[in-house]
Amino acid sequence: MFRPIHAWYAAFACLAVLTGCSSDDNSSSSANPTAASSSGSSAAQACERLVALIGYAEESLLPAGQENHQKFDDAARGGIAEAIGTAERYGSQLPASLQPAAQRLVKDGYQIVPATGRRETQVASLRDYRQAADEIVHGCASFTD
Repeated sequence: MFRPIHAWYAAFACLAVLTGCSSDDNSSSSANPTAASSSGSSAAQACERLVALIGYAEESLLPAGQENHQKFDDAARGGIAEAIGTAERYGSQLPASLQPAAQRLVKDGYQIVPATGRRETQVASLRDYRQAADEIVHGCASFTD
């Protein structure tokens, strides 16, 4: 089922991939060190990347409110694992107000990802993960516009 919010997540994912491909070019950072070290641009890039991976993870999950019916298959757990990795890598570059949400996303995500996890724990952690993810997506909106 196609949901309009997925189009936004997909757009953020494409933007993040394109930004990621161009932002790792060291030649531009050596030519203009202030552009590479600007805290605003690193926060925006961190937001773009994390929002994109949150959207990617959502593609394999049931809609919010249906966590009790979620199947925690490889696709669902893999998407969340990608979001965890991105949050661990770029969470410290997020605006300070969003860093606690990134830490919660990682903590809750680690409760979901193991294939041997208890279902009750995975369901409860998915709800908490989504609250943290929503906080990040909404908080990052002002940095990525």
